[in-house]
Amino acid sequence: MASAFVKPEINPEEAATGTLQAQTSAIIAEEHDEDDGDSTLGSDSDSFTTSLASSVLDYSFENGRRYHKFREGRYVFPNDDAEQDREDLKHAMVMELTGGVLHYAPIANQPQRVLDVGTGTGIWAIDSTWAFPPSAEQTGFNNSHPAHHVASGRAIPKRRGNWNRPVSSPPAKGTLPIPIPGEEPSPADPKNSTRSPIQPKWVPANVRFVVDDCESEWVYPKDHFDFVHGRHLAVAIRDWKTLLKQSYDHVKPGGYAEFQEILVFLESDDDTLPHDATLRQYYRYLDSACTRIGVDMHAPSHLVSHFRDAGFEDVQEKVFKIPLGTWPRDPRLKRVGLFQRTNFLDGLQGISLKPHTAVLGWSMEELEVWLTEVRRAIRDPKTHSFYYMFFVYGRKPEVAGRGA
Repeated sequence: MASAFVKPEINPEEAATGTLQAQTSAIIAEEHDEDDGDSTLGSDSDSFTTSLASSVLDYSFENGRRYHKFREGRYVFPNDDAEQDREDLKHAMVMELTGGVLHYAPIANQPQRVLDVGTGTGIWAIDSTWAFPPSAEQTGFNNSHPAHHVASGRAIPKRRGNWNRPVSSPPAKGTLPIPIPGEEPSPADPKNSTRSPIQPKWVPANVRFVVDDCESEWVYPKDHFDFVHGRHLAVAIRDWKTLLKQSYDHVKPGGYAEFQEILVFLESDDDTLPHDATLRQYYRYLDSACTRIGVDMHAPSHLVSHFRDAGFEDVQEKVFKIPLGTWPRDPRLKRVGLFQRTNFLDGLQGISLKPHTAVLGWSMEELEVWLTEVRRAIRDPKTHSFYYMFFVYGRKPEVAGRGA
């Protein structure tokens, strides 16, 4: 049995030393709970690097879903088109939650080298080309189905599928998307690294994707990046201390690292999610499976200590609540909750398949019966549940030294 959920606590000393608190007060629910039936956003339904050559454009298939082939098995979730659209929807949800903020680290002097760890479809890296100077090199790093990305251009990527994901601004006049080259880019080029190549074929001129594993030793020079960013890695990373250490080693003195993670254990402010609720039990099963393969789903609530242990200073934490469903009264949170509910429903089968069958030993029949019950619980408008999302960043000292 997995360990019970422990609600994250805010250390008063951390708050006194600059820990940032965002929207963590109780979310007010609508007086009349109704499932609005919105369906417009979806339905249930030792270090190695190589370029995006045809030899690595390979996948494995199981139970009708596609998985990454590079270092097969380390990431137990799919990377097919449905999952990619869900990744883009998660980006839209976070942009709605934060008001379009791509990062909270106070990056000064216009960064020239930016690394995106676990870039996924590359959407954060591509969107951030509008926020950083044209001369900046952005590198996207991915651990499983994500990728490394380096971007400084102003082109808009070719859209994939029928969901038009938002971008921060229109392309600069005269710029056009260009295809990813088939050969290995030179060391000076921006790169994206991923375990499975799922990124768009048309990307900004300074974006490159590279198949790599961010938990192996990084191939980049020490003190190389101005900013290291990562998001939605909680179910992929097995060694957060090593990841933070590598982030520290490869960021320049005075540079920043920031990780943005959802703690995927639901809570409620008004006791509408009892301890034995179906949704709580669902995450207990998932936590048990992830624990068996070495993934700590509680890691987001420990990011502050991981940053400090790695040596970062001025570590700050910003915490938001993400509602599940359209029950909040606040219109913005209602939209965030709609995005998150759609994301959960669309991803439920893919998220559950391998953890429950390959790891916990369930049959497909048992899983489908269970997921029917979970879907019913997700749609229940009387349950006012939410997730915590942590935005944690820290600065590498000007005179770098390993923390205690």
